[in-house]
Amino acid sequence: MVVANHSGAIAFDALMTALAVHDEHPEHRHLRLLGADLVFQTAFLSWVARRGGATLACNSDAERLLSAGELVGVFPEGSRASASRSVSGTSCSASAGADSSPPR
Repeated sequence: MVVANHSGAIAFDALMTALAVHDEHPEHRHLRLLGADLVFQTAFLSWVARRGGATLACNSDAERLLSAGELVGVFPEGSRASASRSVSGTSCSASAGADSSPPR
């Protein structure tokens, strides 16, 4: 798991981190990024994120990726979530309309 600070609303740092991990890792591993709800609620961003292997930042998706041996990237300062936000089970992915399947 890669945990880093986030520069703000535009995720250039996340993309550059994923690129650096792929280019510099001896096995050229892909960094599967966890994205905020906003990413998957915006048509173009959602399309780009899914193609890049990102998934919704919720416990169930992170656990699934880690259990499968994926390298997961999270940027906890990227957004502020409300305390009432649901992050358990499949309702997390379904509520944001996110497709948490692997990239095609």
